[in-house]
This record gives sequence, C-alpha cells and structure tokens, in this order.
Amino acid sequence: MPLYYIEHACNGHTDQHRPGVELADFAEASAYALSTARLFRDLVPGERRECAFEVRDASDGWRLKMNLSLCLDSPEPATDDFDGGLLG
Repeated sequence: MPLYYIEHACNGHTDQHRPGVELADFAEASAYALSTARLFRDLVPGERRECAFEVRDASDGWRLKMNLSLCLDSPEPATDDFDGGLLG
C-alpha cells in the first residue's frame, strides 16, 4: 500500500502525521485527511478558522492542498411560519 503524509494547519498551528499512513489510494488519503482534521471540533458560534490540508505521497510531493475558511454563524431563533417540508 502507498504511504501518505497528512498535514493540517489551523490558525497558525500545524498538526502533521510524521510517520505517514498506508492507505489504498489517493482518494482514501484525501478522505482520511478530512476525517482526521480537528478543525470542526469545538467550533463555537462567531469563531473563524483559517485552515489548510496537505496530502503528500512518499516522494514528498504534495498531491492535494486545500485551504478552508470556517465561521459558525449564531443560530437564529425559529419562527412560527417555519416550513419543515413535511406534507400533510
């Protein structure tokens, strides 16, 4: 199985999987990079995060580089005329 190196950076903090991970292919490595990211954890309303992901292969060339900006909006109170889409 190919060896991939995953790096996450969020608001200036880098989290790198130094030993690398063996995954079946590039698609699996990309999905793994997103699933192991901490950027979605403990996000509070109004907080903004500038994040990046990199997936590198064994030759140390990057195969995927993605930059994301996240901001969780404050929840708005529900109104009485909310249509939940249910037929009835």
